[in-house]
Amino acid sequence: KQRQPLAAGPNVDCATAQGQGLVHLPCLVLASGLCALAGRMRTFRRPRPIPMNLLKKLLTALRLFARLDFARLRRQWKYNKGQFILRRRGSVPFVHNTAGHRLVCFPDQPDSVTQYLEGGDDPWELALLRRWLQPGDGFVDAGANLGLYSHAMAGHFRGTIQVLALEASPDLVARLKLGTQLLGSVSMN
Repeated sequence: KQRQPLAAGPNVDCATAQGQGLVHLPCLVLASGLCALAGRMRTFRRPRPIPMNLLKKLLTALRLFARLDFARLRRQWKYNKGQFILRRRGSVPFVHNTAGHRLVCFPDQPDSVTQYLEGGDDPWELALLRRWLQPGDGFVDAGANLGLYSHAMAGHFRGTIQVLALEASPDLVARLKLGTQLLGSVSMN
């Protein structure tokens, strides 16, 4: 069953948005009453990319090469290579390097796939943590999700800091443990 995105309008309520899995229940309180945030922003899901065949990809690469746009060509090459690896791996988690850190990609988790394909928006935050933390410090990752920051710091400091990853979701806790095993992070609890 495919869900249709909510249309922007005053008739959208929080229960409808939550029922479609679009929001966790954030609502705006306006002078006119309660209004669902999702109704104003349409949807929080990313649009699915249009599939391209090999010929279209080659033509795009030739156009970029002809324009001497090597930076975009490099990004496209890396993105397409990442998609190929994801298809080849199926649903099996695997280790990859992003922003100088070894991380785990869970192909069935959209956040993890985006981090793997696009590199994420976190390199400056990871660099800040690397400069701020010192050997002997403790690091608490509250709401660890898949453990991006926890695994990155545990791998960077290699046992010289204590990392505590806190996550309420049992599914994500299992993924955190699997990621810890795959990466061999011994300093993470």
